[in-house]
Amino acid sequence: MNTVLKITFLLVFLFVSCESGEIESNDETDTDNENMNENDVDVIEIISGDCTNEDVFCHIYKGNSWSDKVSGTYNYEEAKQVCIDIGGRLPTISELRTLIINCEKTEFDGTCSITEENSDYSEHTSECDGCEANSNFQYSVFDDTEIFFSSTYLEVTPLNIKSPYTTPAFWSVAFNYAGLSPVAPDLSLSAGIRCIK
Repeated sequence: MNTVLKITFLLVFLFVSCESGEIESNDETDTDNENMNENDVDVIEIISGDCTNEDVFCHIYKGNSWSDKVSGTYNYEEAKQVCIDIGGRLPTISELRTLIINCEKTEFDGTCSITEENSDYSEHTSECDGCEANSNFQYSVFDDTEIFFSSTYLEVTPLNIKSPYTTPAFWSVAFNYAGLSPVAPDLSLSAGIRCIK
């Protein structure tokens, strides 16, 4: 009989609590799950979709609109012109880093400190060298493995003897190992280009 009274009391308590609003509903959790599913769908669309002439920047990721990848042999100025021709621009090094996954050191908030505001070669530490080289598309949200140009100019402090660069250079990301490295503007590379708008 004691057990029946306890169960009845518990049921009455739960009913009264629900009616008075003391027990929160799962609406917030449901909303989070809906958002998570929407984001998952966006990522699937991003990775598998192809942009059209009407929607050149069809890949939306972390608030940025990206073009399809253009592959070929380019130097910095040619890569920059490709983006201008389609109505966009080369991404900054920080924007490119938002596309890095599975390599905590060089992801956007990683321990590598190179950004467009902090682009001196002296900031290039082993943390910016990325992770183990891999061609299985594991370091890019878009499954890229090539080197990608950024618009971020490599600053070289005159007293910085660590830098091998005495001419202008720009930061790049090699997605086969998620590493950041400088590229001289006149160097032609077999590279990928993703433009941003």
